[in-house]
Amino acid sequence: MQVLSFLLLLVAAAGIGAAAAQGPAVYKCREGGGVSYQSAPCAGRELKRWAATPESVDAAAELRLQAVREQLSKRQAGSPATAARSVRRQPAAPRAQDPCERARKGRDKAYAKAGLKRDFAMSSVWDNKVQQACR
Repeated sequence: MQVLSFLLLLVAAAGIGAAAAQGPAVYKCREGGGVSYQSAPCAGRELKRWAATPESVDAAAELRLQAVREQLSKRQAGSPATAARSVRRQPAAPRAQDPCERARKGRDKAYAKAGLKRDFAMSSVWDNKVQQACR
């Protein structure tokens, strides 16, 4: 009898130890026509149970990750793309106009200056200049 009670005590202790080793659990329960997920055992019907043991954190891996993040931040701070965004751009120097564009602008100025008094001869001269320059 003592051996049997000792075995029962041993089995009970092993069951408690196994339950403690599993850690916290997540329960999927059906209550009131709906499904809920909870950390406490279900009062209604239990549909499923998962062991919810948290993953252990590797301190050395966290330190390496932090070092990599810092190194990446330093690289990005010194990269040309980042520097270009932070530097105010100077306006571009005016480009030398090509002959066609100069002729068009000259014609436009002459037409604006003549206004309504522009005649056919004037238009012909300026249109020929533009045509010669834009070839």
